[in-house]
Amino acid sequence: MMDRIEDVAEVFNGKTPSKNEQRVKGIPILKIRDIDANGKFNGKFGSFVDEKFYKKHSRKRLKPGDTIILNAAHNTNYVGNKNAIVGDDLDGILATGEWLIVRPIKIDPFFLNSYLKSFEGKQKIRNEVKGIHLYPRDVQRIKIPFPSPNEQIRIATLLSKIESLIAKRKKSIAYLDELLKSIFMEMFGDPVRNEKGWEKIKIGEMATIRIGPFGSLLHAEDYVKDGIPLINPSHIIAGKIVPDNNLSLSLEKYMELKNYHLKRNDVVVARRGEIGRCALVETNKRLFCGTGSMFIRISNGYYPNFLQFQIYKTSLKDFLESKSKGVTMKNLNSKILSQLKILNPPLELQTQFASIIEKVETIKQQYFNSLDDLGTLYGALSQKAFKGELELSRITPGIEIKADPISFDFSFSAGFKSDSRNITSSDLEKVIKKYELDVFSFDELWNKVTKSFEQSAPQRNEIEKLFINLLEKESSPMEQVFAIISSEKDKNSSSPQIAFKVCNEN
Repeated sequence: MMDRIEDVAEVFNGKTPSKNEQRVKGIPILKIRDIDANGKFNGKFGSFVDEKFYKKHSRKRLKPGDTIILNAAHNTNYVGNKNAIVGDDLDGILATGEWLIVRPIKIDPFFLNSYLKSFEGKQKIRNEVKGIHLYPRDVQRIKIPFPSPNEQIRIATLLSKIESLIAKRKKSIAYLDELLKSIFMEMFGDPVRNEKGWEKIKIGEMATIRIGPFGSLLHAEDYVKDGIPLINPSHIIAGKIVPDNNLSLSLEKYMELKNYHLKRNDVVVARRGEIGRCALVETNKRLFCGTGSMFIRISNGYYPNFLQFQIYKTSLKDFLESKSKGVTMKNLNSKILSQLKILNPPLELQTQFASIIEKVETIKQQYFNSLDDLGTLYGALSQKAFKGELELSRITPGIEIKADPISFDFSFSAGFKSDSRNITSSDLEKVIKKYELDVFSFDELWNKVTKSFEQSAPQRNEIEKLFINLLEKESSPMEQVFAIISSEKDKNSSSPQIAFKVCNEN
């Protein structure tokens, strides 16, 4: 059975205050910038109103179970791709006019939200766009499935379990990135400040740098499909090279431009856009440096993945951006890159960290593969569920959907050895549950562990391994969040960072 949304839910616009009505402090209002690409609150509000405005427009307050939909197409974002269900973190917040609020009345809120986030639901929303805007009346007339209440709960439960697994995978990937940064800082310190006093070397002194071909070297007719892939900035994703066979060169043209052939262990760097974006060539397959890229080819003893990590994952990335040219779009040139000073620790330490990178990247790849599988599963199940093609009677609200566990094998020491006591996950969990603050950073937890076990405290990397395993548990005592945390080093911090929150046992 299909019903119009207006028969089962209210749909109305949020309310945007004028500049004069906005405040530096007060009651938060939800803007587009407060919701990330996955439809999740990013942990920080930037705009506020006073109580008078809040009371006047109280109907625009968000309530748990509401779905919010972006009502205008911004840049390349399609309407509907940021629709999110409101939870306790946004309860009572005013939604600005950038959002449509869909408030369930006769339908399960999670079922409604799941449908609106499905491929079919998003397509229906996009079909209602007038120009670049979406209006309440457009959403009201969208027809959606309306199964029995029990079936709605079963569908919502099934899909939410998969969403939860997807969220955990993403958190794990983010945490692995933070773990690598933490290990790097412990071993080498900050590359710009160089507080550990390592020898530094200019990239141009240990490698050659070449910019991709310009002007008349390549023409539109030289590009073919399923040829030799070009690697431009758009093909460098999350530190990895992701070729597009639709943008490639013929073998003849490729052989003609031999100076731009990429080789294994070259570091490909974007010249424009996100400054510092780079990736390591990890294959012997033929690849070609595109016009928007340049590459670094190391000519003496230096680990390429250690170089790539410094450029992309440390303060050197911000330093490069500060040195780049351009007003509308920043550009990086070979001179700036060749003059960049990087840490040059002993090769033995580079080897140790390179080994750590390889181990972590192997685990990350397992998570990315799992994400792809879960995404495919979610799409297939949602499509069948909303068409009534699943045997939902076999699914109970308490169903547990489990993915094959991915084990962490950090069997490296990173050069840190200790005769200190080996503590267990249970020991660490007890420390976490006694934590006085709801939100904490790993550094704070580490300090607490050190004090708890005094002279017998284990090494930091041992605690990190236990911590990851606890974070992955179904009954984990904490969850990962974004929060503003001040520390002894930065008491005036105002930007959210990855932190952890003690779970409420109730």
